Amino acid sequence: MKLLHTSDWHLGKLFFEHSLHEDQLYFFSQLKDELKTEKEKGQGYHALVIAGDIYDRQVAPSDSVYALGVFISELHEAFPSLHIFMTAGNHDSAERLSFLQAPLSKQNIHICSDCKNMTTPVIVDDTAVYQLPYLTPGCVRNKEEADLFERKLRSQQELLDEAVRQIEEAHKKNYGGMQSLLCAHLFASGADIGESERNAVGTADQIDAKTLSPFTYVALGHIHSAQKAAKNAWYSGSPLSYSFNEKLTKKFFMRVILSDGKFELEKIPVKPLHEVSVISDTFENVLHAKKYEDYRDNYIQVLCKDTELIANPMSLLRTRFPNILSFTYAQRESSVASATLEERRKLLNKKGREGKAEIFNAFLEDLYGKENLDSDAIVKKEKALFQKLAAQLEDEE
Repeated sequence: MKLLHTSDWHLGKLFFEHSLHEDQLYFFSQLKDELKTEKEKGQGYHALVIAGDIYDRQVAPSDSVYALGVFISELHEAFPSLHIFMTAGNHDSAERLSFLQAPLSKQNIHICSDCKNMTTPVIVDDTAVYQLPYLTPGCVRNKEEADLFERKLRSQQELLDEAVRQIEEAHKKNYGGMQSLLCAHLFASGADIGESERNAVGTADQIDAKTLSPFTYVALGHIHSAQKAAKNAWYSGSPLSYSFNEKLTKKFFMRVILSDGKFELEKIPVKPLHEVSVISDTFENVLHAKKYEDYRDNYIQVLCKDTELIANPMSLLRTRFPNILSFTYAQRESSVASATLEERRKLLNKKGREGKAEIFNAFLEDLYGKENLDSDAIVKKEKALFQKLAAQLEDEE
C-alpha cells in the first residue's frame, strides 16, 4: 500500500491577523501535483491521510470550508480510486466535519469524527486502515466495565491504551496477519513542539508512543514539525509555518509504502508561497541594506536593535517588505523572555510608591532594555517624572 501522509492544515488560520488562504491553496496544488506525477509514473497512491486539525478553529471561515470542498471534489474526480482519510483534530469541530460522513464513505472519503467505529477498518489494497480522532474524556469505553458506575477514561494515555487494546483484539480476530495503518491525532511524549502548537498541548495530554507498537505504520498529526515519534510512528508536520519560530523548519508531505509488515518513508518537500523570516538589525539596515533584498516577498518579523522609538515603523518598512507582519524591539523581546510569569505576578502584587516605581521600571526595561535605563538621558527623565507622579498618587490615596 502506498499513502501520502499529511496533517495540520489549519485551514482558516490567521498569521498575525493575516489570512493564509492563498498560501493554503498553494500547497493544495502541490499535493495534487504529487498525486498526479506518481499516477503518471504508474506508481499511484492508494490513500491520502490527513491526520487532524484540518481547520484552525471549530467554526471555520466560509472560504476555507468552500476551498476544502472544491479540493476534495477535484481529487475524487481526478483519482476516483484514491481513499481519502480525514481525522478530526483538537482544532476541528467533530460534528461539523462529520457532515455527510456516511454517503461520502461510499466515494472513498472516510471522515473520522468519533471512536464509534474505531475497530472497523477500511481495507485498502493489502492493509487494514484504522482511524482515531483527537481523544476526549469518555470517548472510549472499557467494554469490561460497561455499566452505570464505570469510571470514565479521561487521560489521553488511558484512552489510547484502551482504544489500541480493542483495535488490536479485533484486528487479530478478523484480519490476523494483515498489515495495519493507524491514522491518529496525538501528542507523543518527547515530541519537539513549536510556538504555534504550544498553547494547544500540555504535559497532561502526552502519550507513550510505545503504545502504538501493534501497527505497521502510524500516521500522526498534532505536532507541526516532521519528526519520528516511535519506530513505526511519524508526524508529517504542518505544510506551512504558522509561527516565526518555525522560520528554519522545513515542511514536507510523507510518502509511505507499506509492504510485508514493514514500511519505507520518504519526505516530499513543500514549497511555501511565502517564506517565513526574522530580521534582527538596526532600523536603517533593515530598510536599506542590500542583504535583505531577497526577503521582499517573505512574511517578515523585524526585531529592531535600536533603543530609540521609531515613528510609524511598519508603514515605512512595508514599502520594502509588503508582507511584513510584526515589528518589535529586540531589547524588549530579550527582557520579556528573561522575566518569568511568576516574577511578573509578584511585581503586580506590590503596593505603595515603591511597587508602582518597580512596575514602571519593568515597563521601561521591556521598552528600552535594562542596560539603557541609567545611561539614556530621556529614559532617566521619564523615570524621574514617573516617580514624582507615583508620590503624588500615594499622597492622594
